[in-house]
Amino acid sequence: MGSAMNVLESLTLPYERLSLPERASALLYARDAGKKAAEMAMTWEALEAPGPMLYQRHVVEYARDAGRLARESAEQWERELLGGAAMHDPRVQAFFFGWHERALEIMGAIARDAGEDDERRARWFLGGVEP
Repeated sequence: MGSAMNVLESLTLPYERLSLPERASALLYARDAGKKAAEMAMTWEALEAPGPMLYQRHVVEYARDAGRLARESAEQWERELLGGAAMHDPRVQAFFFGWHERALEIMGAIARDAGEDDERRARWFLGGVEP
């Protein structure tokens, strides 16, 4: 991506406005963002069942707070995520693909270490054990 557009813009501008190289980069950025977001999950259940608002929380709101996305555009993203339309955006799909990739790695590590020991599993999410 050139200097004209940063990562947050590539993840939040209307997809059809992006050039093909920008789209390709945006998909990679979205996948990486999903992996990072999965690492922030606080429970096993959160890893198993991420909701549509995770993209809002981890990408859209961050872009808004960084001054890269107008409040109105962030609100539009929220409406589309809640209504399901944004789930057709390839960047949102890439975000959740990345989430699931990392979630499976984390869950596998936890299962190998803790098995069915709920107390030991909880320590993973409380920072007591490193995935």
